[in-house]
Amino acid sequence: MKKSFYLFFPLVLFFVTINVKAAPVSYLTEQVNASFFANGSLTENITRIGYAEVAAGNQIDVLQYIRINLSKTDGTNLNSVVAYKDVAASPEQDSRTRLYLNTTNGENSLTYEINPDIVPVIYLKINYSNTDGGRDIHPGSNLFFFNITLNSTKTISPASFVFQSSKNTHGSNDSMNIFNATATTGSVLRTDTDADGFYDKIAWNGNLSEGEDIYLAFYANITPDINFDESLMYVDTDSSDSYAHHSEAQTFTGIEFIDRFSRGPIRQGIEMIKGDTWAVRGFIKNIATGLDYIIHGWSLYEIGNQTPVITSSQESYIQPGEKKYTDWYDTGEINKQLYYTSAFDWEVIWGQNVYSASTHSKIRLPKLYEIDSWVDKTANLNANTETGRTVIITDKVRHLGHSSLYVNKIYIHSVVPRTSTDNSSVSWNINNVKVYYVNTTNRIDITSGADVSVKNPDASSDGYVNVDIENLSAVIGHVLGQNDNIELVYNIEGSSSTSTKTYLFSQQSTLWTTSGTPVTKETSYSLTIPGVSVTQPPSVSPGGGGGAAPSQDFADIIKESLNSSFKKPNLVNVNVTYKVIDSGTKGIKNMRLLIYVPEGSEFYESALEMYLYDAETEQWIQLKRNQDFVLINNGPKWLESKKYIEYLIKKKSPEGALYEDTFNLFNEDRMRVNYKVKIPLGTHFILTRATGYDYYKDRIIFEDVYVFARREGGWLEPVSLKETEWIQQKAEVNKAVEWIKRYDIYNPNNVTVEENIRTYVFPDTITANIIDTKKTKLELLGEKKIYVEWTAKLKPKETKSFYIQVTTPPVIETNRELNILESNKTRIIFLINITLKNFANEKYKNVSYLFPVLKKNIIEINANAEVMEYNNQTKFLIKDIGPGVGFNFSIVYKETPPLLITTPNALKYECNEKANITIFIIPSEKQGGSYIEIEIVGPKPKLTTVYADIIPVPVKEYGEIKIPLTVNVNSLPSGKYFIYTKFKKDFGTILSDVQEFWIDCPLEVIHISYGFVILAAVGIVAYLLVRVKKRKKTYEDEIKKLKKEIKKLG
Repeated sequence: MKKSFYLFFPLVLFFVTINVKAAPVSYLTEQVNASFFANGSLTENITRIGYAEVAAGNQIDVLQYIRINLSKTDGTNLNSVVAYKDVAASPEQDSRTRLYLNTTNGENSLTYEINPDIVPVIYLKINYSNTDGGRDIHPGSNLFFFNITLNSTKTISPASFVFQSSKNTHGSNDSMNIFNATATTGSVLRTDTDADGFYDKIAWNGNLSEGEDIYLAFYANITPDINFDESLMYVDTDSSDSYAHHSEAQTFTGIEFIDRFSRGPIRQGIEMIKGDTWAVRGFIKNIATGLDYIIHGWSLYEIGNQTPVITSSQESYIQPGEKKYTDWYDTGEINKQLYYTSAFDWEVIWGQNVYSASTHSKIRLPKLYEIDSWVDKTANLNANTETGRTVIITDKVRHLGHSSLYVNKIYIHSVVPRTSTDNSSVSWNINNVKVYYVNTTNRIDITSGADVSVKNPDASSDGYVNVDIENLSAVIGHVLGQNDNIELVYNIEGSSSTSTKTYLFSQQSTLWTTSGTPVTKETSYSLTIPGVSVTQPPSVSPGGGGGAAPSQDFADIIKESLNSSFKKPNLVNVNVTYKVIDSGTKGIKNMRLLIYVPEGSEFYESALEMYLYDAETEQWIQLKRNQDFVLINNGPKWLESKKYIEYLIKKKSPEGALYEDTFNLFNEDRMRVNYKVKIPLGTHFILTRATGYDYYKDRIIFEDVYVFARREGGWLEPVSLKETEWIQQKAEVNKAVEWIKRYDIYNPNNVTVEENIRTYVFPDTITANIIDTKKTKLELLGEKKIYVEWTAKLKPKETKSFYIQVTTPPVIETNRELNILESNKTRIIFLINITLKNFANEKYKNVSYLFPVLKKNIIEINANAEVMEYNNQTKFLIKDIGPGVGFNFSIVYKETPPLLITTPNALKYECNEKANITIFIIPSEKQGGSYIEIEIVGPKPKLTTVYADIIPVPVKEYGEIKIPLTVNVNSLPSGKYFIYTKFKKDFGTILSDVQEFWIDCPLEVIHISYGFVILAAVGIVAYLLVRVKKRKKTYEDEIKKLKKEIKKLG
């Protein structure tokens, strides 16, 4: 029997693909996007773009060398019909990779622009109004009418529109309750999307004709403290999800795909067998997961000869896992081994083309603000004598609405009663009418600019003073802002009365916002005027005569004046003057003041001022704190279901006194207090109360003065934010480096706030996460400056810490040279030269490198680094490595035979490089008939064999064998690869070794260079063990099969 032997030379080429369940799909998409404010103006420029994509639906394979031709470039800024990409992947199911296009904007554009006259644009506009007038909210229930206009520049069918108001704006309540929705054409549906009883959405469907307006109308109820928190004085109705849309299954431009080409993963090589002569054939194997290929033909070449020795143009198909061959070719050579290569003309079989076009217009729904007001009335008894009485009337109306609203029209109706509360008729004469504009710094007389009408009371009707200001800005040059006042001041005069009478003075005022929304408030003031004695003339009638009996004595505390103003946006100055009226001599005993400020306020105790007016001396006396009076904080009290802080002001008693000393005021005496309060956010009242003892009626009486004020400051105070610098974490060679930045944020407000924060990260950041209660991935944004955006949500008065975690490219071992200095039966001495390089833009500190040799086996080190033992390895701690900087060091160490070492010349290769691999073998005995089996698999996580070879190595005992190999990596995708080397004899393994390296192709569409390093760094060991075992069996089966074929030929 003729003895035969074989050699198996696989030449491996590997291409990257999209892994699919079916064939890859190409997409051509054209989009028109517009965004409008509610008034119909654009928020940004309209975009009209198209783009090409490919997708597969599998997360493993990668397509390579994609070239797709478009049918035309008309109506676009395309310079070429070719859409292209070197590689494309679908890392997530159904994800797509966008292809490059050559446009007027550049050769690697991801989109092309479409001429405006080709595509339809849907224009949107919302007209809305409060049925009470204007476009703003007032206290109480509000009924709004919305009228939406849709207009398209082209006829489109079908079209749709969605109006989605914001939800959960006040607890689970939505921002509005929609009803009575109608449309001029098409169908409209009202929906309560979250089943809370508030209809929050309407949807319209119909057709849009070119240039024709379609109107969609409906009503909505919006009520403060039902649909929104009234303390905020606004509701944002926008949900960011209101839009008009149209789509179709073809492009607007008519562009289509006319030709598609791509490659996928294969194993291609040559098989040679020796019988009587050498025979050779080529093979190609489809090693994709889900791609089918078509082979248009093949050729077999002798290396160095451009003419094929055999060829075929017969088409065939090859499915995943299937192998196709050329015909066998008998070289005719008996002893001389020749070199051949095969060439297959093949490509990926594509799936369907998907075309789509859409026009999408968004519209921002309005933010609605609330107008509110405060009215105050004072009736100050200025004179009450036998000759008559004079009362000074002061009416005030204050803008207490949101700071975004302004008032230009004001109306005040001030009523002068014709009778007392007991229906006694009275005659009043109105005079000296003045109108003022008052803000924090000025009090301007605007009487001449106001329309003032006056009517004195008569027997049948009350009197009044009406003030009508149609256009305040025409009078003073600007409108009425938040916390600004309009004041009406006038006198009424009448004859005296011997009886004590009470009169009720009232006021009704209306403010209109500049849009026309009204707010009306009413108030009244009760004034009691003591009767005065009138001496009667002598009587000549029988029985003599005498004077009339005096009226019953009466005393009261009345508000004489109130002035309040803002010294700062949050600081209110309050000035209140009280007056005592007394028809007798007892006066008001034990006068005290109580001041109530909202919880969360700051009462400026040092700014407190107290004055007394002595009517006898007609002088004001300033009192001194802790000498004439004391201020006592009585703590929290509840007023109108809200918590307030009570401050008491009373006269200071001498130390050791048995009885308290008190302030006692008599007729025409006055008490004045001036204080400052920093109020919290929102609308609040500040109450000043004067109390005292009424001797005549044996009771405690009081007079309350309210000041209403609103503070916004944008309505919220800014959060307090402290951030650290970026802090580098542990830096290890071949691992991405983690950085941490900490944010400490405090919310000073009494409401929950959400703060949007932008954090700029390193330009070469790979991944970014925010760590709060959990880790959440952040999207990298920006081009020249890379940043992430995130939201911090904080409860009232809460302090919270947030951590931003990013990773940057690692320091990588780029080169390793291994040389044997000495070998014998007891030891082998190696010299290894290692090169590290920092691939990041950042300087790294304390970079650690683990060398897999015990520290005691190291003979000599030439490295500027700290060396220590670590987990049966040697750790090198390098103080710092700058951006792009290399670090070289050498180590002399010893090992004991037998030994197999596989050393790539680098741990990282770019796609245009070759991997030079050196295999060192030092056996402990003579191993005749032995060989090296080498296999390279990758990239991780799907490990596919990309190179395999068997190399005969007859060796002597303790003899050093050095086998160099060169592997071309220019067709391999990025990722982590493993080199499995086995020193074998008779299919038995004597020694084995595993090494790893990386390939980084910056031209790949998915940015996996260093990110892939991180993802591939863990969790592979178990898989590798199974993979290696399976591969070993498969490989040996292939050898046995080939042996049988050789025997048949022999």
